[in-house]
Amino acid sequence: MIKGNSAIDYYDWVDYAKGIGIIIVVYGHVARGVFNARMIINKVDTIVSLFDLVFDSARRSD
Repeated sequence: MIKGNSAIDYYDWVDYAKGIGIIIVVYGHVARGVFNARMIINKVDTIVSLFDLVFDSARRSD
């Protein structure tokens, strides 16, 4: 969509593309830091256990 009547056209998709690009860059930096700190290895067991507790209690309540 083009907004305004100025000599320079404005396209919304450019802003959306910039936003998606920023999110991807931030995710890449965070993921690299997590993997380099080996935090993912230490936390996987905790996360899996939490999901198991949540889904197991949901099954038992049926």
